Amino acid sequence: MDKPTYLGFPQDGEGKIITSISYEDSMKDRPRGIIKYTMPVPYTGQIPDEEPNSMTEFFPETMKLVKRHATGTDAGTTEVTLTYETIDTTEIDGRNEPAYKLSTQTVNVSILLHPRFATIPEKEKVLLKAYLDGTPPDAKISLSESSLAIKANEQSTLTLLAAMKKHIQSDAGKKLFTKIKAGVKEYREARLTWTETAYSATLKSRAAQIGKIDRPPGNPPAGSWLLEKIDAEKTRSANAWRITTTWQCAAPGAAWDKELY
Repeated sequence: MDKPTYLGFPQDGEGKIITSISYEDSMKDRPRGIIKYTMPVPYTGQIPDEEPNSMTEFFPETMKLVKRHATGTDAGTTEVTLTYETIDTTEIDGRNEPAYKLSTQTVNVSILLHPRFATIPEKEKVLLKAYLDGTPPDAKISLSESSLAIKANEQSTLTLLAAMKKHIQSDAGKKLFTKIKAGVKEYREARLTWTETAYSATLKSRAAQIGKIDRPPGNPPAGSWLLEKIDAEKTRSANAWRITTTWQCAAPGAAWDKELY
């Protein structure tokens, strides 16, 4: 690239003389451009301001200002060095369309919540939960019919095992009892996560909706969705934020509680 030895142009009423322009396009990481100029005023500790793309006439449009450095001279002038680097186009203009990602995983859930056992009567579930929670089968209990709860009762002749044999009559209840006795306490349940990655010049986020029920954009699978997390990142010289928004779907067949979320 040609290096002009003298180029002057005004800035805030002061003359500015470019003494050096260099451009390297073979750097390992990314191309870099350097501009050095002199201002005929003493250095006061305030580095002269520059628009991020003020030098595009000298460098490719994808290069942006990443560093300023200024020092005073014995002659009472100020030497300024501007460093430009190439930034990814998507970071600069944000014109990329939003990208969407569906992730799946499985989590451990109590066997009591398996859809296969949804029809088990509440009284049976209370007894099964006590057994599942580690209450000894020979523990003496009393079963409250009104509150559907069990309590330890040393005076009772009814043990947990006797109560289960007496009250667990449904086919689903008997099936679950067999599985719990065999050591099955949990099952793996599917969970869906929906992610949007988009670019924006401003942080117009949905932060106010964090932790609330929210319908994700991008046509996700049907379900009840909760806005879980927002991440935003940007390099100093980029013009656009990279915003990643994450939604979590409720368990299959379930919905987030509107009174809580």
